Amino acid sequence: MPAGRYVRSDEKAAALGDADTDPRQHEDGAGAVQVGAMEDNQPLIAQLRLARKLTKNQRKRRRTKRAEARRKAETRAQAEERAVAAALRARRQHEGDEAIIQLERRRQQQGDVTSEHYEQAVDAAKVRLVQRYHEREDEHEERGDDESAQYIEADDGLPTACMEVAGERRNVKL
Repeated sequence: MPAGRYVRSDEKAAALGDADTDPRQHEDGAGAVQVGAMEDNQPLIAQLRLARKLTKNQRKRRRTKRAEARRKAETRAQAEERAVAAALRARRQHEGDEAIIQLERRRQQQGDVTSEHYEQAVDAAKVRLVQRYHEREDEHEERGDDESAQYIEADDGLPTACMEVAGERRNVKL
């Protein structure tokens, strides 16, 4: 609002005899209507500014509350996830402990493995490898050597793989 100096107040004008001078009139005489209109609208403008400020503050409060609620929800979700993971770990640990206990019970019920049972178990795992010499005339002619090929198979006919063990080549059953 333009700050203007008023020429005279009503009391001074009446004392001096200038009763026709408007107290809201500016020193140079221009803008008397504008100043009067602004003075009339000042309460309305103040109310609008106050309403705008209150609305802005309410929006800010709502936004803050939403952000806080979102943070709390995330915290709750993370806490629930941790609780579920801890419960799952505890359940798995309990199941593992139970399995170990059951295994120990079965071993005790079956009794200790005697050396005789142990030998039978080891014999069942043994595999015999058989060396067979095959002469294929077509291979012999293609390679041009006099040696016949040597094939090593398991005695049950399953294939073997050639591996180097301790610097020595050995055929191992697959």
